[in-house]
Amino acid sequence: MHLSYSFSRYKEKKYKSYAIAESYREGKKVKKRTIWSIGKLTDRQADQIRLILKVVQSEDEVVTRLKDIVVKDSKAYLDIAIVNELWNSWQLDQAFDFEISNSPLSTPLMAKILTINRCTDPCSHYSVPKWAKQNALAKVLNMDLSGLNDDKIYYELDKIHQNHFSIENYLFKQTYLNSETTYFE
Repeated sequence: MHLSYSFSRYKEKKYKSYAIAESYREGKKVKKRTIWSIGKLTDRQADQIRLILKVVQSEDEVVTRLKDIVVKDSKAYLDIAIVNELWNSWQLDQAFDFEISNSPLSTPLMAKILTINRCTDPCSHYSVPKWAKQNALAKVLNMDLSGLNDDKIYYELDKIHQNHFSIENYLFKQTYLNSETTYFE
């Protein structure tokens, strides 16, 4: 079934008339039979009827009202994505230059995860793995965070601390360069 239409003229005015029709085959020819004549419709009404016909013909389609949709679960995303983008735009991974672990959860990545946590939903280092499972952090970072646990965090915290002078120097240089370009452009 589909929504078909035809045009007619009356006193030099053109009218569009709708009907619900279905195609069928007679021999080798495809023909159309009108099931229900509807008449004049607005574009919105025609779109609604097309949607209804699509739902009727497909088991995968469902019609519902917006007020009937209930969110049962949600994950924080936007705030995490913003902090991640700030980290990336400042290229803070480059601030680490002393004894960096090269595992999938590297020292700069662990620092990024801890920074995102502090900026969005601060919790203890012990609780960070649980926090990471309750939000969209893995999706934002596009990484598997299954290796994230409190032992890994405490191991990397020592490495982050060993890099604190290089992090401070890097941030100073970035701030100085950004302020210099802002004031002298």
